[in-house]
Amino acid sequence: MKKVLFAINNLEGGGAEKVLVDLVNNLNKKKYTVDLFLIDKTGVFLEKLDKDIKVLSSYIENHPLKERYLKDASPTELYEYFFKGDEYDVEIAFLEGIATKIISGSTSKKAKKIAWVHTDLVEHPWFKREYRSEEEIRKCYQRFDEVVCVSEKIKEVFEKTYGKEAIVRWNPIDSNLIKKKCKEEVELPVHSEETFCYIAVGRFTKEKGFERLVNVHERLIDNGYHVQLWLIGKGELKSHLESIIQEKKLQNSVYMLGFQENPYKYMENADAYVCSSYVEGLSTTVLEALILGLPIVTTNCPGMEELLGQSQYGLITENSEQALYEGMKSMAENKELYLKYKKQAQTRGAQVHIEKSIAEIEMLLG
Repeated sequence: MKKVLFAINNLEGGGAEKVLVDLVNNLNKKKYTVDLFLIDKTGVFLEKLDKDIKVLSSYIENHPLKERYLKDASPTELYEYFFKGDEYDVEIAFLEGIATKIISGSTSKKAKKIAWVHTDLVEHPWFKREYRSEEEIRKCYQRFDEVVCVSEKIKEVFEKTYGKEAIVRWNPIDSNLIKKKCKEEVELPVHSEETFCYIAVGRFTKEKGFERLVNVHERLIDNGYHVQLWLIGKGELKSHLESIIQEKKLQNSVYMLGFQENPYKYMENADAYVCSSYVEGLSTTVLEALILGLPIVTTNCPGMEELLGQSQYGLITENSEQALYEGMKSMAENKELYLKYKKQAQTRGAQVHIEKSIAEIEMLLG
């Protein structure tokens, strides 16, 4: 039986964190034992882990110099600090940044080292704050036996930026669980039959474009469209978004529903899914919307053409506020277009199988 280590910052409510939980829970338990290392042992997904997964956490969690130490220490110093005497067959950094820095410093001669890349490292360079220099980032990635990118676009950017070959693996999504949970009872925002309900799920961060989504919604309302917007998630911009909604007097048509352990029961009852992101890797929530057969309107960010083709399975707009407005307007007012994309979403969603994704990843683990 192989011993596998996964490392990630925490298990807060983000796409990569949710994917990781689905992944480790579905690995073959007769072939692998799994340890999960968290920089901070926090997050809404902690309780979703199978009981046989051992959770390790940072020994410097409450240290006042924690952030400075993580940045200033070398990768090897960090690895030896956290994993003295531990032996793994496979060591996986499942997120850019500090998890990747730590695993790149592995002193294990037998462990296969794998790094996952979930985002465009040029358009979304948040991870650089964890390193002392650009050269250190490059050297860290060179130490991995394999780099896994979640979409072809992410792979293209990574290879061009860091000069190392990568492979593509889609995120494993548990479609069976989604179809089961979407049937749970739910209390929905009040709306009439002629109201067209858009839903968006994600972290309230700048990259996700929720502010421009609210602006687009305001324009639809002002132009006489009967639309609602349901927002599910949490994050640093939550209060800012709430203020904007109040200022624009949209409280009766934009509903912030908070973080939901089960967003699928809301998605099941919406008319369409909207993604307003400036940048993505491979959108977990768009994949989930496809599984539920929801028509999709999305900005053209990395991964969307892989998921939706050239607007074959969902409506892809240019990555601008005006284009997003035109796309959302078309979906809400054109019944024929709506029914077309509902059928196409169902077709594409039926092609998503977690068993296939897990099998491909297990081949990678060996």
